[in-house]
Amino acid sequence: MKKTLSMILLVCVLALSVLTLASCGLSGEYVDEATSSTTLKFSGKNVTITTQVGAATLTYNAQYEITEEDDQKYITFSYEEGEEVNHLFNGKKSFSEGKVDGKAFIEIGISKFIKK
Repeated sequence: MKKTLSMILLVCVLALSVLTLASCGLSGEYVDEATSSTTLKFSGKNVTITTQVGAATLTYNAQYEITEEDDQKYITFSYEEGEEVNHLFNGKKSFSEGKVDGKAFIEIGISKFIKK
């Protein structure tokens, strides 16, 4: 009985660990708080960046990675070779996330994005 209970506890701990690791990435759609002209749609390790410039809508596909160095989080965007690059979302930028008034947000560099 004690052995069975220990085994069940171990399986529960492992399952929670896997779920925690799987939820580390961003998901959903975030809109630029200041202008609403840029939308970031995260899915897995991919992000689709849509920017409205005048009458034109520009769409970019990238991959992202969130890292931490010296208690500061960073997000790094990378593009496939030959893929058009959005220079505002290229390379390594400071990153933070949180909630205000129940709404989730992320900050990339000096821009704040609110989750839809």
